Amino acid sequence: MAPRKTVLRRAYSKKGTKRSRQTQEPLVVGEGSIAGAEGEITTSEPPKKKGRGPGIIRRSTEILEDRPIIWPISDRAFTCKSRPQEITAAITRLVLNHMPGPLRSFHAFDNPTKNNIEFIFLKKFRYREDEDPLHCRNVLYAIAAKRYTEELHEARDSCFKKFGNNKQAWKTCIPHWCLDHNNWHGLCDIFATEEWQGLSKTNKVNRTKTGPKISHHGGSASAHQHLEKLTELNNGKQPPMRALFIHLHCAKENGKSPIVAQMEAAAAAAAVTAAAAAVESGPADLNEANGVIDPSTTEANTQLEALDIASLHFTNEQTQSVYVSGNLYIYLLKCHTLVHYFK
Repeated sequence: MAPRKTVLRRAYSKKGTKRSRQTQEPLVVGEGSIAGAEGEITTSEPPKKKGRGPGIIRRSTEILEDRPIIWPISDRAFTCKSRPQEITAAITRLVLNHMPGPLRSFHAFDNPTKNNIEFIFLKKFRYREDEDPLHCRNVLYAIAAKRYTEELHEARDSCFKKFGNNKQAWKTCIPHWCLDHNNWHGLCDIFATEEWQGLSKTNKVNRTKTGPKISHHGGSASAHQHLEKLTELNNGKQPPMRALFIHLHCAKENGKSPIVAQMEAAAAAAAVTAAAAAVESGPADLNEANGVIDPSTTEANTQLEALDIASLHFTNEQTQSVYVSGNLYIYLLKCHTLVHYFK
């Protein structure tokens, strides 16, 4: 039984402590509401857009030493010691954000705009001292022209897939990189013209005449960057070109190409062998004499070339035919060389 309150406690007890019943505010059905299977309405956040969205590029800096040193490796590619993919990402963002108008090509940009793009780019990176600035500028413009065309092509195809030939609907699907919506509206008007449609069909036919389309899984990184990655995984020894072709043109499994998976497996096996040899030999130095296999030897590289073509999943039949014809050409070249050698 609960203890009885005293007179003093009753005098100081609070009155009216019972909570008043609160009525629930009515829900307003709008874009932020979702109807369930039975018709009930529940509040929720607006649906999020799919895709990665705009990436983060390197910031500009006034300190020259903080800008990574870059140098050209071809007429359309730069590289640097760390994270070379940031170079192309920065050029792409700059050329799209500084679009002077609804222009179909980067080559139509005026010279002040091009110079401004290079000026901002050199606030993020710097050319190597022994490089020709004019050549570096031409490489920068070549990358900008390629990426500008690719982004326009991707945005245009996305509109065609979603809305067909509805030009007004295209104008509502503004890419994230277009800062001035009027530029995108002008581009949509250009895409809808008969002149543009005819030119697009002609270019498509010309591309098919040059040979089969070879798709790859390399992403935005260049083949040179992928070759550097494979060389690093192969203990500093450059793999054969056929291994690079497989790495770029075969389907990945668990996020890894067949070449990367094989290199990592070889490195893991070499580590296990080295650990077992260390236990047997004790503190002695490990070398080939006591049974340790070095993954950077020719045996590891020979294993890369011995991949079974039936186990490889190429992007399409054209890619596989190019790989097979390339192997056949190399084989015939070796046989031709050997015949002349023995003569």
